Amino acid sequence: MKLKSPKPFLDQVRTSEGERKLIDHLRDIGLDQYIELPQIAVMGDTSSGKSSLLSALSGVSFPSSDQLTTRCPTQLVLTRTDTFRGTVRLVRFQSGSSDVNAEGEEKEGLHRLEDVPDAITKLTQKLIDEGQYISDDQIVIEMCGPDLPNL
Repeated sequence: MKLKSPKPFLDQVRTSEGERKLIDHLRDIGLDQYIELPQIAVMGDTSSGKSSLLSALSGVSFPSSDQLTTRCPTQLVLTRTDTFRGTVRLVRFQSGSSDVNAEGEEKEGLHRLEDVPDAITKLTQKLIDEGQYISDDQIVIEMCGPDLPNL
């Protein structure tokens, strides 16, 4: 019996842009509270390389220092397009609830990949200034560009 060679890894995980957008929309409306939607999660102890892994996937140099470690969940949405555009936003969650407080959302529009680390630093510093060492609020980084994968 002859074994089939496995497909390349990226062929196995690749989805069409329409499917990815649908999954992102379902997550945005909170359906992921009721069913499991595909996603990649990066977890680990302090200084275990989480930001380095996200940097390798996205090409963004995530801020790293004793003061500016990751203090909240970070969602990274990448899409391949002809030109770069992006946003970094802080999505506030109401205390004791999983509901998003849309009025508390803060957004930074970006025109260059090089602007992403400063936007992350600015939102992280905001959490520090509010006295939040660890936060349930979420930093959402959405980037589109010619050198980005569809993740």
